[in-house]
Amino acid sequence: MSLRRRTVDNTVANIVGVGLTALAQLATVPVLSAAWGIAGFGTWLMLATIPTWLALGDFGFGTAATAEMIAAAARGERARVVAVFQSVLLLTLLAAATAVALASPLLVADRLPGLPGWAAAHGPAVAVLVAYAAAALVSRLFLAALRASGHYASATIAFETATCLECLAMLGAALLGADHLGCALVLLGCRAVMTAAFAALLTHRVPDLRPGLAHASAADLRRLLSPAVATLAFPIAFAVNIQGMTLVAGTVLSPVAVAVLEPVRTASRVAIQVTGAVNRATMPEFAAATARGDHAAVRKLVAVNVGVAAGVLLPGAAAFVLLGRTVVEIWSGGRIVPEAGFVLLMGIAMLIHGLWHFTANLLLAVNAHADFARVLVASALVSVAAAVPAAHLFGLDGIAGTVLLSESLCLLGVCHAVDRSGLAKAWAPARAVPAP
Repeated sequence: MSLRRRTVDNTVANIVGVGLTALAQLATVPVLSAAWGIAGFGTWLMLATIPTWLALGDFGFGTAATAEMIAAAARGERARVVAVFQSVLLLTLLAAATAVALASPLLVADRLPGLPGWAAAHGPAVAVLVAYAAAALVSRLFLAALRASGHYASATIAFETATCLECLAMLGAALLGADHLGCALVLLGCRAVMTAAFAALLTHRVPDLRPGLAHASAADLRRLLSPAVATLAFPIAFAVNIQGMTLVAGTVLSPVAVAVLEPVRTASRVAIQVTGAVNRATMPEFAAATARGDHAAVRKLVAVNVGVAAGVLLPGAAAFVLLGRTVVEIWSGGRIVPEAGFVLLMGIAMLIHGLWHFTANLLLAVNAHADFARVLVASALVSVAAAVPAAHLFGLDGIAGTVLLSESLCLLGVCHAVDRSGLAKAWAPARAVPAP
């Protein structure tokens, strides 16, 4: 199959995934705000930050291992692929089991001394969401193994379909009267089934990557340590920036402010989801081409990413600034009406985010992201720290301003990282050599 065909298939799969995610998100706001009220919906959004934080449980090894497996497969090193997969599977299972064990006392949070009322009331839901996040860690590793083995498109569609159905099942439970704990239990049950199904799919499609630990080794984990630590910066920064802002809005302002922030931020990222569909589709091909030293293919893939970013992000940002307020109001059934200034700031931040994010993903695909990782984490920490006084002074506009600050720092950082990595020349369009 040609590079063009693989890239198109991967892109179509990602677009399907974006559509399914959008379907779930479109249903979430009106269903949960109607079932629980704005305050109850805001509380769920705060509880839902837990799976995001627990996604850090593989310490970045999952993403680093994916890049390593793709590169090894491109060089025909199947034994290396198996060793990397099983080594990271061992680490992931240990991290998941540890998280569940540490959270299990929260199942009886009302009997634990010293816990504040809010934590005691929602402790069981927190424990169940931790177990859900642990299962999600394992399921995503199986997805990564399928993608690294040439099954990117089919595995992506299957995973995104299952995730959408999982969300719709949770929403159905809420409509039937389930509380936060009940909905968390529905998510956990669905993810357990999904994880088992993907283990079976991996065994069927790629028999030599069947789940097992016989080839796991500490040596492989040590070799992956450096890129994994740098990779960990991405989920840490996103969790700090995205979920940190959610917690700042909820604690400094109110759960109602969270219920305004999240739909606006979700709507602002529609254009990013479209560009990301192409960007993520090119990552395995980009990693394989780089491993083979195929500079012509590398340049083609960079050109595709630049073209899509320019053609989608600019009009997408303009459309959000003009129509975002109305879209959120209609989406929420008139319950959420954000201020125009807040929407403007979030639209500008979205544009800047899209510009740096596609470049950072290409660095990530070839484990050349260490320099940018430091900037990414620093910008997230600075912006969340600044959001606390900004929220006190300016409300949601202050939070949006600090998001814009963070994205601007990241854009500067990724440009510097590409220059320092020495990849800028390899990515630049080839110049015609004049005839002698």
